[in-house]
Amino acid sequence: ELKQRQNDLKDILARFRAGERLEPPFVREFRALLTRENIPHNLLTDIVEVIDSGWQKALEGVLGPYAHVVLLSDKRDRKCAWELGEKARYRHYVVAERGELPALVAGSLLEVVKFREPPPLHLVERLNHIRRVETVADGHLLSNDVSWVTREGYYRERLGGRYIGVDAEKFLFGEAARKNLLAEAERELAGAAKRIDELNSQNSAVSKRIDEIQVLLSGVDAARQMESRGAEFAQADRNYPGLMQQRQEAS
Repeated sequence: ELKQRQNDLKDILARFRAGERLEPPFVREFRALLTRENIPHNLLTDIVEVIDSGWQKALEGVLGPYAHVVLLSDKRDRKCAWELGEKARYRHYVVAERGELPALVAGSLLEVVKFREPPPLHLVERLNHIRRVETVADGHLLSNDVSWVTREGYYRERLGGRYIGVDAEKFLFGEAARKNLLAEAERELAGAAKRIDELNSQNSAVSKRIDEIQVLLSGVDAARQMESRGAEFAQADRNYPGLMQQRQEAS
């Protein structure tokens, strides 16, 4: 199992270094369905880059639930894509409507994001209306109709406040996520190689012990055979003097 996982990790790392993104199986399967139907698309994670790493923890918290949103390149494909989404029971949004960025609100979370392609408008609007604040105390000074988030990821909206921050090893967006996933795969590969070496060492010791036991068992079997044929040996012993005398007489 470890050797199979080791081979899988080597394949993953090769693909990852070649620019591919790692996705959960259910995402890969749905994207394969879309590709077979010639429906060009991307994931939200494919088009988002964080331009201020100091706010990535907060941004990941806001956008994380939308990481597996599928963005259609041509909205004429939406009917077919939605039918495939129903067939595959794909639980994330398949979005056809995208547009250009609106005017940025100063101090908004949208200011720290760069999109490689036109993004979903509802997400852009949400980011544009979330104010960045350094501390909860700073956010508390704003009016009640303003949503805000701290660098650490404490988020306040009309429903109340809650912590949504994401630790660095769980980042999903941008170059930081790619580096984290690469480092994680390399760590797991190193751990698998170390464990394989340990098991090989144990296997060598066990194999040596098996050989020793087999030698002992061979001796036990010989003794048992001797014991089971005792009557034959006794009869041969009785016959031996007479046979030797016959040999001498024949000579």
